[in-house]
Amino acid sequence: MTRSDILAYLTGQFRALETESGQGVFDDSEGYKLPIDATMRRLGVSESTLATGEVADTLNEAAFAVAEYHALRRFRFLIATRIDYPAEKMMTRTVLFSQIDALLKEASERATSLGYGVVTSSDYGLFTMSLDYLEPEAV
Repeated sequence: MTRSDILAYLTGQFRALETESGQGVFDDSEGYKLPIDATMRRLGVSESTLATGEVADTLNEAAFAVAEYHALRRFRFLIATRIDYPAEKMMTRTVLFSQIDALLKEASERATSLGYGVVTSSDYGLFTMSLDYLEPEAV
């Protein structure tokens, strides 16, 4: 599977979100370059061959799930700059966020079930780490 295969899948899958967010539909910095790069990295393509690297055909389903996840993260960032306006028949930022979050969770679960887990923001939590050993001791 090549970058153009992943690009074709993403543009077919997210046509409405592309229109809504104003994202480009090409493999460039205004479009899907970053999500495709992240997908290729996650599936083992080396950094030096990201532009031309290919993913084994046995990983097609995983590639699609990981690509969806990273594309949805990008859409979420693009939508984050919007403000909610109370108007009828207008999709608000809050509605888009909740829909994208649901899709992100689903894509993350699919990628994880295929052995290529990705971390969602809900996976983060509070923790403590004792750094007392760094304190100087009285001699």
